[in-house]
Amino acid sequence: MKKITSVILISFIVLMLSVVFIGCSSSDSKTNSNNDTNKTSDKTNDNGKTNDGGKTNDGDKTDDSGNNGGSQSGDDNYLAFTYSFDDTNKTAIISEYTKDENKVVIPSIAFEYTVVGISENAFAGKALSEVTIPDTVTRIGSSAFNGCANLKIVRIPSSVTYIGGKCFENCTALENFIIPNSVTEIGYRCFQGCTALSAILISNSLTEIPDGLFSGCESLRTITVPEGVTLIDTFAFVNCKGLKNIVIPDSVTEFGEKAFYHCNQLSEIHYSGSISDWDNVSKGRLWNDDCPAVITIHCANGDTEVTN
Repeated sequence: MKKITSVILISFIVLMLSVVFIGCSSSDSKTNSNNDTNKTSDKTNDNGKTNDGGKTNDGDKTDDSGNNGGSQSGDDNYLAFTYSFDDTNKTAIISEYTKDENKVVIPSIAFEYTVVGISENAFAGKALSEVTIPDTVTRIGSSAFNGCANLKIVRIPSSVTYIGGKCFENCTALENFIIPNSVTEIGYRCFQGCTALSAILISNSLTEIPDGLFSGCESLRTITVPEGVTLIDTFAFVNCKGLKNIVIPDSVTEFGEKAFYHCNQLSEIHYSGSISDWDNVSKGRLWNDDCPAVITIHCANGDTEVTN
């Protein structure tokens, strides 16, 4: 009887030890499993980190609203450009357009900097057909849109005061253009080779029509030079083969050499001064060479003629 009791007792103790052992093993297994899960999670987080390649032009900068680049609409079109920055004045100038879209809206703010200018050649040769410039821009550099053969619509705000030389040269699809009255200076040959340009309004703040400004604009039929202009410079309207008449104010005192060379349909000039004033205008060598044999000058007190 004592032997049987001893056997039962020993069996019970062994059973209890086995339960404890199995429980510990199960706990260790769970712990290891959790550790493995945590390790996997850590790796996932590491993989989720972005590298420096995700930054573009100091793209980590944000404006007060929390939008990257200060885009009020949340649009990221400011990333389509490269810039030069002025940290003192918090301004930016567009250096280059890096995409090739048809319609371009230039941003007013980029990385918390106000966009105040477009540098030379920034859009040269691009395929864009339409561009809108914000009212923060004051200067457009030389050849900025040179050779944009598809460019048809350009919206320039009244904030712009300067347009550089050859800015729109060879923009052969450009048909209409407004130079806002805020523009006080425009560079030479700005519209040279714009063969489709048929209508243009010129800023009344200009004092001269510079060298070759409308050279080769063969679709121009008529044009009005604003009051205040004193000089129509050399080659200003050379090869404007479709130009038939032009309005010139009495503020003009000088025509440059070959100013109207090869305007072979120019038959009328409307001059706001008197015949005497017209005679006193300084006319450069061959100013009307290769024009019609007779040009009628309509003056305030009557008509006169210029023979070629």
